[in-house]
Amino acid sequence: MDDNKVIIGLLQGLTETVGEIKVRVCNIEVRVEKTESRIDNIERRMDKIEADIAIIKEDVEIIKEDASETRSGANLVIDWAERMEQFVKIPLIPEKPSYRLEEVK
Repeated sequence: MDDNKVIIGLLQGLTETVGEIKVRVCNIEVRVEKTESRIDNIERRMDKIEADIAIIKEDVEIIKEDASETRSGANLVIDWAERMEQFVKIPLIPEKPSYRLEEVK
């Protein structure tokens, strides 16, 4: 009979331990679900940021092209003004500094 009591006592202890483990596992599962939800939110935000960056890159390329055209046009006007100075006899552009526009990288 003493062996049965010992075995029953051990089983009760194991049952309590298993119950505690189940509670801990449930708590971990809840935390994992919350973490997965937060990761999903972060991934959605990252996707939006990546899309925004793609749009910004396209806009920057357009700005670069426009700046190149503007720089070219401004340099043409400067060349024209330098050639016309000799006919007009009035300096259209001050002597210094050079007003040539260079590409910024």
